Amino acid sequence: MSGGNLYYFYSRFDELLEKILKEIKWGKNKWTPETLLEFQNAVNYLKLAQIYSRRVEWLLSGNDGEDSFIKRLKEELEENRKNPEWEEIDRKSYEKRLTDTSDCYDFEEIKQ
Repeated sequence: MSGGNLYYFYSRFDELLEKILKEIKWGKNKWTPETLLEFQNAVNYLKLAQIYSRRVEWLLSGNDGEDSFIKRLKEELEENRKNPEWEEIDRKSYEKRLTDTSDCYDFEEIKQ
């Protein structure tokens, strides 16, 4: 693993992103569509922060020069734009998901 100058801060985003993505998938009966959309926005911004923090750390640690910093940053941002780690869902899609329980269960039902 390269970096180290910023104590590998970028790697700490993984757990947070995973938890929010799970909440988007499994918490659809718990949250309003507006809240779920904001969770999606949070994932987007946190992923961007992760990309930027990794690239800056590698630059500061001497693993990248300024040219490769800019080049790799642009590549990662473009890859993130093309292949986000989440399924982009609009309000209509969320409302449809709220009525479809086939891919989700409610923890309250398990307690019964």
